[in-house]
Amino acid sequence: MAAIDALAIKKENLKKGIIANLDLLMGTIVRAPSHSGYYLTDKREGKTITKYIRKSVLHRADEMTNNNKQLKKMARQLSEINWQLLQHGAM
Repeated sequence: MAAIDALAIKKENLKKGIIANLDLLMGTIVRAPSHSGYYLTDKREGKTITKYIRKSVLHRADEMTNNNKQLKKMARQLSEINWQLLQHGAM
């Protein structure tokens, strides 16, 4: 039972972390040598989408792309915890 309780606590902490990281941007911030400024690039339906990032919001955009990376990591951890809980019959 202690293992299930520990997993349940980890799951709740991860859910809180996921909620805290929902201000996100999907994509990668790049600086093209031939252009001035920064761009957010992302693949959608096989096509690269590029959006210009104003210098005044660059720092926040960087934080938001990092939130996306953290969210992906936490989703994978949550999936593993859910699998363990399922194996213990707790779900």
